[in-house]
Amino acid sequence: EGLNAFIDVGCITCHTGPLLGGNMFQKFGVYGNYWEHTNSTVIDDGRFKETQNEADKYMFKVPSMRNISETHPYFHDGSVSSLKDAIQIMAEVQLNKKLSAEQVDSIDEFLKSLSAPDGGVKKEYQSAPI
Repeated sequence: EGLNAFIDVGCITCHTGPLLGGNMFQKFGVYGNYWEHTNSTVIDDGRFKETQNEADKYMFKVPSMRNISETHPYFHDGSVSSLKDAIQIMAEVQLNKKLSAEQVDSIDEFLKSLSAPDGGVKKEYQSAPI
């Protein structure tokens, strides 16, 4: 149910590939200023700081959704502590959609399923001898 909502809402457009993200840069705030939704105290210009190219303003790397429920607070500046709030904000500023509580709950449960104990690394590989 959550995977279907993730796909149907449009999250999969950017959070794609084996790790559901991590392989592209996108503008954060396609349908509004991200800082108005996240209450960020500092407005970060994204890649623009490095490139000085106007096209890179507010461009950030799309994060992988792997272990996302374990990596709070959310966004580049840690401005949002709740995964459910982050889901709703992303729908609004990236997709111009207001999600129902049921959609948010479903996507939240799906994203939680992408976490694994110990980050998914088998014990024998965690302390491999050099």
